[in-house]
Amino acid sequence: MAKSKAKAKQMGITFNDLMSGIVSKSMKMQMISQNDKTDIITMGIPVTFQSIPKDISKYKFGNNFVA
Repeated sequence: MAKSKAKAKQMGITFNDLMSGIVSKSMKMQMISQNDKTDIITMGIPVTFQSIPKDISKYKFGNNFVA
């Protein structure tokens, strides 16, 4: 995990962005290998609210995922 965090930092992205990109690319490669022509996939991503930020501006959840 330390290597992944270091790579994300080197790329100027968050660890979560790196993991989302890896999962997305892996899913795409799997679908291509299975000759699946699906155009749209709906996927749920759990978000924790365990540590609630005090600053209201930190509540922004964007749609910044790799296709």
